[in-house]
Amino acid sequence: MTDTIMKTCTKCGVAKGFAEFHRDAKGKHGLMSMCKVCNSAKASAWKKQNRDRANESSKTWSRENKEARNAIVRKSRAKHADARRSMERKRAAKLRLESAEYREKNKLRCKEWYEANRSRALEQMASRYAEKRDLLLAKMRTYYKARGGEIAKIRREKLVDSYVFNSLGIRGVNADAVPQTLIDLQRARLLVHRAIRKGKQA
Repeated sequence: MTDTIMKTCTKCGVAKGFAEFHRDAKGKHGLMSMCKVCNSAKASAWKKQNRDRANESSKTWSRENKEARNAIVRKSRAKHADARRSMERKRAAKLRLESAEYREKNKLRCKEWYEANRSRALEQMASRYAEKRDLLLAKMRTYYKARGGEIAKIRREKLVDSYVFNSLGIRGVNADAVPQTLIDLQRARLLVHRAIRKGKQA
């Protein structure tokens, strides 16, 4: 019913419903003379001109009216929950995209630097390994002790190069010295054997 009763704002001169005015016990009809829009604009302008006073006043009111402040915060969060979730999803998607792009660019930069400074990179790696050799070996032993069986299973199932090389039974030869074509042929042979065993079991 109050929406049908009109009141003219003293600032903008527009006649609006009572719901468009804040309450004021001293004002006519128990409402402020300016509408909510004009009152908000006036308050914003004052805050810009008196930022320190406004901040101090806000902090003082928050300390003295914690329950009222919490109620306002809860009401605002509930009102803008959908918009906040949408904004958070957009921000997360943007961060994922930027992170993926950064990883790709950084990977390319690292590769270019390594190719241009191969000897220096190998020296640094050797130096760091020598400094932390005992610590790294201890970590590796702990890790493989906890997940050794799982790792071996994954290597066996995926037929990674190191597993295929070991299956060749070559002793005294570094894996890097074996041609990749030989590794691929051995992998194909293992796949055929697996298929035959699977057919017999079926």
